[in-house]
Amino acid sequence: MAAKAGSSSFGSSADAILVGDLEKFEKEQLESLSKALSMDEKPMKEKHCRSVILGSHQEKGCTVFLSLLKNRFQLEKQNISCWKAAMVIHKVLRVGHPNVLEQSYRHLDRLKRLGETWGQYLDAYSKLIQAYFNVVCAKLDFHHRNPQFPQTLNFKEKVIPVQDNDINGYFQLTVEVFDFQATILKLQRLIFGSLDPSRPAGANSIHCRVSPLVPIIEVYWYCC
Repeated sequence: MAAKAGSSSFGSSADAILVGDLEKFEKEQLESLSKALSMDEKPMKEKHCRSVILGSHQEKGCTVFLSLLKNRFQLEKQNISCWKAAMVIHKVLRVGHPNVLEQSYRHLDRLKRLGETWGQYLDAYSKLIQAYFNVVCAKLDFHHRNPQFPQTLNFKEKVIPVQDNDINGYFQLTVEVFDFQATILKLQRLIFGSLDPSRPAGANSIHCRVSPLVPIIEVYWYCC
């Protein structure tokens, strides 16, 4: 699924990682991603996703991560891998290095197109992929519009600051939060609607589909 890692230039990555270590870092990240995005219809192991998340903190961003996703994986053709990729991206955005939000926002159009590509098909995974990338893109857009929110959306203050304490600003923020919640709820409904009740509860295919529920429920909870 993934090509061999080779030396390449990732721009700002070299600022956080010594140039001599960049090739090793890329190779390690590619190995973790290859395991996380396997085409097997079973849930990915958290340790592989965690390695990618830790890599974003080491790199102080996600340039390597996004470049590997784009150049080493055929996400437009492999539905299981793309479904898992949406989950990894979501987790990196939530608990990766703070710079990942700004860096990933630059790729917003490409992420939207990836979701739209899968939305043209009628099988269950295609609709799930489109809905999950809608959540990812909605999160990026929300944080771009509201940088006062932390990545996890776990805002500890009782009053969320809005520019000039403007009532219209609070109204607009409320609308944006509701829109974001609606995107999350649609994904949740599609996940449950895609499950086959005739399959045993322990089937890997079920676990593969429901594995994003915990992170998206956490996001929804913090938005309430």
